[in-house]
Amino acid sequence: MKRYLVLALLVLTLGVLAAVESAPSETVGYFKIGKLAPDGSIIPIEPDSWIPVSIPFGLTADGPNNILGNQFGYEDQLVDPYNDYVANCYAPEGWFCVQDDSLMMLPGHFYWVYRNPYDTNFNFYLTGKVDPQPFTLNMKGQDSGGWTPFALNEAVPIDAADLGITTLNYEDYIVDVLDNSNATYYGDDGWYSDLGEPGYLLKPTHAYYYYSNNATGFSWTYVPAGSVRNITPLTNKESIRSKR
Repeated sequence: MKRYLVLALLVLTLGVLAAVESAPSETVGYFKIGKLAPDGSIIPIEPDSWIPVSIPFGLTADGPNNILGNQFGYEDQLVDPYNDYVANCYAPEGWFCVQDDSLMMLPGHFYWVYRNPYDTNFNFYLTGKVDPQPFTLNMKGQDSGGWTPFALNEAVPIDAADLGITTLNYEDYIVDVLDNSNATYYGDDGWYSDLGEPGYLLKPTHAYYYYSNNATGFSWTYVPAGSVRNITPLTNKESIRSKR
C-alpha cells in the first residue's frame, strides 16, 4: 500500500526545555511553542493555523482547561485524531467538547491545535511535571488502513527500539508529523531513519503516525523506563511542519 501524508510547510520552533527541581522527587519544566523568525527569534504563530502537538509531561486524564490553562481565545479548537474528539474554546468560559462537553487529554495522544485569526497572542507554553505514564493504544492493521496517530508524554527523546511494540512487521513505518522525518523497521536490523542511519529518536512535543503492515489491528502498551529522568536541555531550534 502506498504511504503518504500531505504536509504543508509551516515554520515553527520548539523552545528550550527549562527544568527545575520543585521537590526532591519532582522535576518540572516547560516548552514554548512559537514561530521561528529568520533571525532565530521567537515570534507569534501565524493566525488561522493548525499545529500538531503532544504534551511532554505527566497526564492524569484531565481536561484542556487544567492542562493548557487560559492561553487560548474564543473559537480556538483542539482535535484528537485518535478518537476524533473535538473541543472548542469559548473564552473566558473555557473548553467544551463537541461530543460530550468533556475532552480528556490522554497519554499516547497528540492534538491538532487551531489558533483563530482573532487571538492576540498565538504562542503558548506546555508546562508540567516530568512523569511519563504507561498507556495502551489500539493500533490499526492493514484491514483498517494501517495508520495510527500516537505520541509520547516524555520530556526527553526516546529511541524507537524502546517503544516496546511486539507486533512488528518488516517495513513498519513511523513518520513525524512536525518535521516529516521518518523511520522504517527492517527486521533483525531494527529501525533505520530516513537518513539511512540506524536508530530513530522520537522527540518531546512531536506528533507521530505509525504505519503497520500487520494484517489486523493489535494492542500496544508503552511502558516508560522511569517516572523521572535526567534532562538534557533542548537548545537546538528545529523547523517543524503542520499537516493542516
